[in-house]
Amino acid sequence: MKVLVVGFGDVGRSAARILLAKKIEVVAVDVEEKGVEGINFVRGDARSEEFWQNFNLDEFNSAILALPSDTDAILVAMILKKLKPDLIIVARCNNPEYVEKLYKAGADYVFDLPSVTSEVVVSTVLREFAAKRLFYEGYLISKYRVLENAKIVGRKPEEFKDIVILGIEKDGEVVDKVEKILPGMCIIAAGKKEKILEFEKLFIPSKQ
Repeated sequence: MKVLVVGFGDVGRSAARILLAKKIEVVAVDVEEKGVEGINFVRGDARSEEFWQNFNLDEFNSAILALPSDTDAILVAMILKKLKPDLIIVARCNNPEYVEKLYKAGADYVFDLPSVTSEVVVSTVLREFAAKRLFYEGYLISKYRVLENAKIVGRKPEEFKDIVILGIEKDGEVVDKVEKILPGMCIIAAGKKEKILEFEKLFIPSKQ
């Protein structure tokens, strides 16, 4: 798995470090060179379509847009989606007024920082079921740990058509291919709120 991080300010660097800690290869793009050990860095203007035409996007299946300007993020999302339509784009948004525009530009998931921060804080206070859950306008991204005797144990990841499994962790590392879901694994899933809540029921242990 290889992830592209566009914009290497505080948000971009934090995202890159988290991915790196999970043994995921990261390539960062920014107009200013900001080297971080273990992360490949490419200096360039992400707003330029010519820059991306000379960039091998086929190596990536997802991109994080962590740009400080929402208008720049819209432009970059449009360019990336045009050049690689199947690229999964997750975009940071600073102003809620630009969320819908980012979706229209091609972003698959958009999170405005104030909403995400508030949601995580409230979820922590209420101690909700999901280990981690982000919510925005009907979409959920959730992370679950598979317990012994959970209904999902033994199922194949490709069985689930209504949600997207973004990643599976085993022994603290992201694994590329899993034949069956086993206890102790962590699953990161995204999708419409109602579909994720249905999926969540599979993590409840079966009655003995």
